[in-house]
Amino acid sequence: MLNLSVQDVATASARIHQGLGEFCIAPQYHPLCLQVLDDIGESCFAIVAEANGMLAGWTFGTITRTACGAVLNSLPLVPYGGVVAKDEQTEAALLGRMIEYAKEADVDIVSVATHPLHDEATVSRYRQHLQTDFVFENFVQLQSLEIHPLAAMKSRSRSAFNRKLRVAAEQLTVRQADSQKDVEQWLDIYANRFEEIAAKTYPASFFHALFERSQVADFGELWLAERMGKQVGGVWMLLGDRCADYFASAFDSQCNELQPGTLVMNEVFSSLIERKIPVLNWQSSPGRGGVYEFKRRWGATERQHCYLSTLLNPHTKILEVDANQLLDEFPLRFVVPFEQLKSH
Repeated sequence: MLNLSVQDVATASARIHQGLGEFCIAPQYHPLCLQVLDDIGESCFAIVAEANGMLAGWTFGTITRTACGAVLNSLPLVPYGGVVAKDEQTEAALLGRMIEYAKEADVDIVSVATHPLHDEATVSRYRQHLQTDFVFENFVQLQSLEIHPLAAMKSRSRSAFNRKLRVAAEQLTVRQADSQKDVEQWLDIYANRFEEIAAKTYPASFFHALFERSQVADFGELWLAERMGKQVGGVWMLLGDRCADYFASAFDSQCNELQPGTLVMNEVFSSLIERKIPVLNWQSSPGRGGVYEFKRRWGATERQHCYLSTLLNPHTKILEVDANQLLDEFPLRFVVPFEQLKSH
């Protein structure tokens, strides 16, 4: 018999850790992910499924309340959600319980982001079980790590990359961050770079919590490029058995000609392959310009994922705001497609 229980972060994390080895997961479904969100003040919960005393699956979520209304996200910030389940029956039960819990908590909208590794059949089941009202499709780029991407390239492309790597290696070194001071220095570069491109940053507390939590398990890694001992930027990776995520990156724009990103990723690829992680999720890009092309040149291919929104309160004030206010009220989380807003 399947038993479902809504649990707090500490209780759920302890229970999931006990049976974690029986599941192959993406990083978003690791209990450390929920703990990081809890550390920075998100209102977190977990739903845990057990069958005959054995762990059968789980899902994570947060609830955000503003003057406009309440939204349950699975998951904000990281940015995919959904469930881990041993079978389709458990999957359906967990998604159904998520909707029930949202109603009990007077939530207006439930938003679930499917993972790029979910196939079409899984997404279809999610839509059915969540009784989805709105769907927003987005693209990501995935990279097979069966072999090192350089080895998979045609000779001409590989030669071009090797030239870049030689230039970079003459002036730069790569290492993993080993202190909160490293994180703080990277955050300075991150803030400056995102100000240059007028993009929204994650809170500094998130990265500090991510680094701290990752000291007890291989979950988050910050790979740094340095020039003469001075940091010029780096890349955050999130690690799971099923895939790794290229989560956040920032480099000093004055060092772009040294190709620090190329040098760092070359080292990251070797490390991931050594640990037998089969796929890198490059995540999405703002359009298909330079960032997208950087990933594509490594051999990344495009894949779709979806944001599924279930409207529990058709009279919610959330639908009455404009896009800018929605982003301000619910930062770093998907609520509904902008075209569903009455002011659109």
